[in-house]
Amino acid sequence: GNLWMSTNYGLSKFNPRTHVFKNFDAKDGLQDNEFNSTSYFKSASGELFFGGINGFNAFYPEDFRDNPHAPPVVFTNFQILNKSISHKTPGSPLAQAISETEEITLSYEDKVFSFEFAALDFTAPSKNQYAYKMENFDADWQQAGTSRTATYTNLDPGEYVFRVKASNNDGVWNEKGASIKIIITPPWWRTWWAYAVYGLLLAAFIFAVDRIQRRRLRRHERERAALREAQLRAEAENERRRNVELLSDIGKEITASLDFEIIFYRLYEHINALVDATIFGVGIYQPERNQIEYKFAIEKGKRYEPYTRDTRDKNQFPVWCIDNRRPVFINDVTQEYSRYLDAFKSANVDGMVLEDGTLPEEPLSIIYLPLISQEKVLGVITIQSFKKNAYTDYHLGILQNLAAYTTVALENARLFEEMQQARAAAEAASQAKSDFLSNVSHELRTPLTSVLGFTKIIKNRLEEKLFPLLHNDDRKTQRLVDQVKENLNVVVVEGERLTTLINNVLDLAKIEAGKVEWNMETLAVPEIIERAAAATASLFESSGLKLIKDLDGDLPEIIGDRDKLIQVVINLISNAVKFTEKGEVACCAKRKDSEIVISVSDTGIGISTEDQPKVFEKFTQVGDTLTDKPKGTGLGLTICKEIVEHHGGRIWVESELGKGSTFSFALPVDTEKNSGE
Repeated sequence: GNLWMSTNYGLSKFNPRTHVFKNFDAKDGLQDNEFNSTSYFKSASGELFFGGINGFNAFYPEDFRDNPHAPPVVFTNFQILNKSISHKTPGSPLAQAISETEEITLSYEDKVFSFEFAALDFTAPSKNQYAYKMENFDADWQQAGTSRTATYTNLDPGEYVFRVKASNNDGVWNEKGASIKIIITPPWWRTWWAYAVYGLLLAAFIFAVDRIQRRRLRRHERERAALREAQLRAEAENERRRNVELLSDIGKEITASLDFEIIFYRLYEHINALVDATIFGVGIYQPERNQIEYKFAIEKGKRYEPYTRDTRDKNQFPVWCIDNRRPVFINDVTQEYSRYLDAFKSANVDGMVLEDGTLPEEPLSIIYLPLISQEKVLGVITIQSFKKNAYTDYHLGILQNLAAYTTVALENARLFEEMQQARAAAEAASQAKSDFLSNVSHELRTPLTSVLGFTKIIKNRLEEKLFPLLHNDDRKTQRLVDQVKENLNVVVVEGERLTTLINNVLDLAKIEAGKVEWNMETLAVPEIIERAAAATASLFESSGLKLIKDLDGDLPEIIGDRDKLIQVVINLISNAVKFTEKGEVACCAKRKDSEIVISVSDTGIGISTEDQPKVFEKFTQVGDTLTDKPKGTGLGLTICKEIVEHHGGRIWVESELGKGSTFSFALPVDTEKNSGE
């Protein structure tokens, strides 16, 4: 039987067998939820009496029956923006009554909509329970209790199914419930045809960018084609060197050495720690000799004596691996060899021996992998075990990764040898160039000095002793005197320019050959600019121009060669004066982040955009070739660039034709000296 108990929260029936309580309250017809203590009685007929604050309840327990019927569920109302919508409402998405509707199509503008529903069980309708779920939105059922309303806001465009289920007063659920398919249409900018337009626009943009990029690439290719063959070779060598350095972190230890013996042992240590590598070996493929050369093979920690495999004998696993460029993967040699070979030959047949003179054992599990670099087979790598089924795809993957690193290491060793040869050739060429320039400059400088010296003597003697004796009123004589003076001036000027050119060529050759002595010390930027200004003061006096200096008051110190940096500033100021007829020249020094930027600006003839990339090239002069400005050597800015870059800096030009130029160079701040700033 059941145990009936009165409480302050209604009447409870307890089933001792199932340990289940069922509660009744005023909604089930009780006098109230609150009953009085000890106010209960059972009559001889089995009728139970329970007294409470509003009377008592009497009943026969056997008259109580559970409600077994799952209630049907129907939709009773539909709202958009808190307004009820029926199929008769103008512009309604409903074609029929909501209770008969299976599908509703809504606009994305219908941001808030609600459903009302009911369970058709009237035993105790106030105790009916509800749960609902919007498929493709709600992850789980939403327990609504006795509430008969569900509201959704701002659903994304798409398709959904709204489901609702209900239970009767005894908790029997109608799991099927009722459902309505909801379709929310997107705005026009999210429709398929809008996305198609977006795709076309994107494709057009990519096409335009690609076309522009291709034009740029073609232009760059034409420019690169004009470079000398030696520069192309140097770039190729630098690219190979960079490729050698760009190794992955995972393979650093394996590829850190260019000694194959070290590479082998490090590779063996890694593989043996990860897989069963009782036998391990690396064979180098020598196609010109039809051989696979095994200098490095090991079994149980003992080295094999070096041996070779003849690749003309196709009945060998490593030969099959090289010829087919595919792995050999076997976990039972006696059963699986036929996938690769016509017949299986024991390792002992070749007479191979270990370093202690003992014969090798027969492996049962084998992996061979080809070592391929740029479509070229370099050799094979193998691991072998005396156990069957020693390897899985996981072990094959490990060996493939390490095989890739091995390939890089072998290729690095080859590239290193080529690099050594190329470096030796480059050093020999550099030494030959230095020797040639030294000899030529010596042969030119000595007679040039004599010519220049005697020309100056002749010029001075004529001006001091001969020209004063001539009659200035004779126009022919005066023209002759002027012409002689002009010719002598040309000889002196061109001689001095040629001397400067020789000195610049030697300086540049020393810099490129790394033979310049650099006196690096802590420097103050204002001192460098003041020294350069003093050295060029005569230029400003003769030209009538003015030098304006604009220096930050708290410039930090730098590390550099004092004389070399003064030379850079003098060169930039001299060039500014040379190409400026009127206006001014400005020298500025400013700090920008971790650099000091020194700039020299003028109001001269300027440099065209297409000429600006050439100004730092050797023997290149740009500008207005029709002006009567004295020509330079074409090396001054090249030397400036070399000096600045040696200091870890950079140099550049900004100019507009007819308005002037600004040459700037940036040098790093001495961080140790200025760390307290």
